[in-house]
Amino acid sequence: MLDAEQNGRFLNGHASTGKRVPHWDLAIHEGAGGIKSSVSDLSLFVQANLIDNNPIASTLQKSHLPISIGNSNRYFGWGEDNLLDKGILWHNGGSAGFNSYLAFNKELRVGVVLLSNYSFFTNVLIDYYVSQLTKWITKKEPSQGTMIDFTGKKILEEIIQRETSLK
Repeated sequence: MLDAEQNGRFLNGHASTGKRVPHWDLAIHEGAGGIKSSVSDLSLFVQANLIDNNPIASTLQKSHLPISIGNSNRYFGWGEDNLLDKGILWHNGGSAGFNSYLAFNKELRVGVVLLSNYSFFTNVLIDYYVSQLTKWITKKEPSQGTMIDFTGKKILEEIIQRETSLK
């Protein structure tokens, strides 16, 4: 539940058409999508996952341990991918008018948080944001045609490339 100050900062969500979408009231399903957060909050969460000497490190580290099921690994709330031979843990989400993506690589101590109050089931707007962020990270003009499904992965890939080249 948001207090009055927090509710005043809660953005309106928008469909891919640009039409405003009402906030969802998830009631008993709050655990499945009721987290209301900011880039600042989630950046602190990423930092907590990357740093071993914080009060909740041992609890967070348990969620990073794989559980083998068949030929694949599963995690408590995390997906796993490899970018440029580096393992990342990620989680995404969305509700009407909102999308999110968070990923990090503990070895390089880098992470990315993407929050949008726009349901980007169309590529145009998110492609623009990704291209601008990619340009800022790499100091180069981005390639055309970034696919929406790979948005967060591409951003983290650029960060991993940059961090790897600095070491």
